[in-house]
Amino acid sequence: MPHDISITSRPPNGMRDALRYTVIPLVFMFTLPSATIVTWLIVAHFDGSIVAFASAPLGKIFQLWPRPDWTAVCIISVWVVLQTFLLRSLPGRLHVGPATPAGAHVTYRLNGVPAFLVTIVCFYLGAYHFAWFPPTIVYDHFGAVLMTCNLMALLCSFLLYFKGLRMPPSADTGTTGWRVWDFYWGTELHPRVFGIDLKQLVICRLAMMGWSVGSHVSPRIGWSSHVSPSRSRVPAD
Repeated sequence: MPHDISITSRPPNGMRDALRYTVIPLVFMFTLPSATIVTWLIVAHFDGSIVAFASAPLGKIFQLWPRPDWTAVCIISVWVVLQTFLLRSLPGRLHVGPATPAGAHVTYRLNGVPAFLVTIVCFYLGAYHFAWFPPTIVYDHFGAVLMTCNLMALLCSFLLYFKGLRMPPSADTGTTGWRVWDFYWGTELHPRVFGIDLKQLVICRLAMMGWSVGSHVSPRIGWSSHVSPSRSRVPAD
């Protein structure tokens, strides 16, 4: 039988459990993605002023609210393909993680440092040497990138939810009976696709490598927009 990765097998019914396993996860899933967009709007269009944002008419907020576009899709797709390729292809010793509740051991390829170096080299070659894209491309389309990431994350979460239910890769999977909580918490402890650990890919490569590139780009944004590098770093990172 699949091992239950939840806190309990199935919480008893009641108002407290419904609040914890349904209402609060729904609030998080609806408000936190919107909070990232609101933060970007305040910094990018209201000079960092929460008061100016709060006093703006709703029509203006709706007009400024970013929409997903194909440029953002291309940026995200190229980044995912690059980091996935580096994770799979670069040499590095295998590290065996601690035992899971079901007794399995997850292995990770430790090639983060060479992946970081290759990422920086690829960025500088593409942005400066070959001029395939402007170095500020993510900053220039950051609103659309945020919105597209939120929608793609929601889609991937649905796919992983059903994958854990229908095609569990190991015994470290299970449900609680609370569908919203299962979607929010996940039905797999270590989701893997084509042998790739998605936690390592998303957290250690897509996110953290993105921070490193953003740190290199933010001074350029500050110089080009005549603001201090420390201020330009907020929307760039």
